[in-house]
Amino acid sequence: MISGYSGTGKTTLAFELKKKTKKGAFVTGKFDQYNSGEPLSAISQAFGELCRMIVKKGAALCKEIEDALHAELKSEVYLLTQIIPDLKQVINQSTERANTSDDTTSEARQT
Repeated sequence: MISGYSGTGKTTLAFELKKKTKKGAFVTGKFDQYNSGEPLSAISQAFGELCRMIVKKGAALCKEIEDALHAELKSEVYLLTQIIPDLKQVINQSTERANTSDDTTSEARQT
């Protein structure tokens, strides 16, 4: 993470580092203090960029990541798609979630 005062060249530094990256993935996200109504915006941008890189690598990698996410998060994968909209390109899932018994219980508590 790069931090500092505005106008000190953080973005330029990040893009210079990105040019030098040969292995792995280098993603960036920029926090905009004037757009504070969007929580986790910088993280969402960075993971969105990563998702676009994954999609470019092909369906096999997308399927591998989809399987891993579903194995760990089960039906809660939709939560990630709410924070990282570009994840929908990687996984084959609609943003709708299935009503589980926990959802039904939660809805009953709220009414």
